[in-house]
Amino acid sequence: MEFSEYNLEKVQSIILEIFVEFDRICRKHNIPYSIEGGTMLGAYKYKGYVPWDDDIDVVMLRDAYDRFMEIAPSELNEKFFLQNYHTVPEFPLTWAKICTNRAELWEHNYENLPIHHGLFIDIFPIDYVCEKDFVAHVRRSGFLKACRFRKLGLLREKGIRGILRALYCMPRSLQRLTEEFEKEVRKHNADADCTLAYEICNPNQKFRPLPISYYTELSELEFCGVRAMVSAHYKEFLEARFGDLSKEPPIEKRKPSHGMKVKFFD
Repeated sequence: MEFSEYNLEKVQSIILEIFVEFDRICRKHNIPYSIEGGTMLGAYKYKGYVPWDDDIDVVMLRDAYDRFMEIAPSELNEKFFLQNYHTVPEFPLTWAKICTNRAELWEHNYENLPIHHGLFIDIFPIDYVCEKDFVAHVRRSGFLKACRFRKLGLLREKGIRGILRALYCMPRSLQRLTEEFEKEVRKHNADADCTLAYEICNPNQKFRPLPISYYTELSELEFCGVRAMVSAHYKEFLEARFGDLSKEPPIEKRKPSHGMKVKFFD
């Protein structure tokens, strides 16, 4: 089957199916999560997708994330596939995806990797961080994440950074780099002195750590007819992430983030 033109409405419908299945499993096993980012913004402003958005993002504190990763493979409907670097060692990302078998997305960076290429929702683990060593923690995690990319042939940096990563990667297997990354991002999760949490698996310099209560105190918002779990502090979360919520982005930015080509297998 050939790739089809990108049908945003159909993509949104299929991704919503994945989210409904994710939500079902979480509620059955009392696993807390929160919709996040553009998904949270869409629920708040539109009770569904931001009109031009084409993904769903959720976050979970690391202990909930680990529970979901353990339970989901035996719980997921056969239409879906859980993908992370444990289920598929060559998976390049440092968070998980639930993919559908109904449609395949062409992503330029990853098309040659032996991974599941189905349309997906992203599941990001949230880890505890300490203000005192936050910058060093993020840099060390980012270095190890980039080393995994380099080991998979996805990063060809030049200069001193590229040389350092090449030297570090050389004697280490992909599995070893994955283990080192996990140890680094988890290192403060049992530290009672750390009262902040951060998406250190996928850091963004624009965002600062948030109080852990933003991820433990939950509410609900409607998303396309589904009651989705969300941080009880969603208004503060959105203002910290997006600023003035009454403003719309410029027209040139109102486009899907994954708007490439898709194969539909209906």
